[in-house]
Amino acid sequence: MPEAADLFKLGNAAIVAPAGHGKTEIIANVSALGIRALILTHTHAGVHAIRARMKRLGIPRDRVAVDTIAGWSMRYAHAFPGVAQPPAGMPQGAEWDQLYRGATLTLGVKAVREVIAASYDRILIDEYQDCNALQHELAMALSAIVPTMIFGDPMQ
Repeated sequence: MPEAADLFKLGNAAIVAPAGHGKTEIIANVSALGIRALILTHTHAGVHAIRARMKRLGIPRDRVAVDTIAGWSMRYAHAFPGVAQPPAGMPQGAEWDQLYRGATLTLGVKAVREVIAASYDRILIDEYQDCNALQHELAMALSAIVPTMIFGDPMQ
């Protein structure tokens, strides 16, 4: 695997490697570079694994935001309900699509883009092979604001 500092220089990028080849370690190492990072993944177990790596590396928790894609989307959609039109309460079934569409719509608001640009130097998305089309649209919108690196394993 390449060094984290070399990856940071790439801008938008995709890291594709099989399980066990250090993708999570690279995510933690990129966040150790002293940047303000948003790390998104699919599961709470993934959030826990990334936070454990960061703790082991001594990365302060307040420097890096780690969340699920669903949790982050819910927070932004509910912060701008007039734009996002999020479902009430916990989404069920097709309401998840509505939530992801709404979160992506919030990224069309100039003030939201400015907040994201001011908050993060890098966005890292783990387990990208598990993203659906609407999560991919969200990632594309984020990558137009802040350099974004995706990490995945097409064999999983």
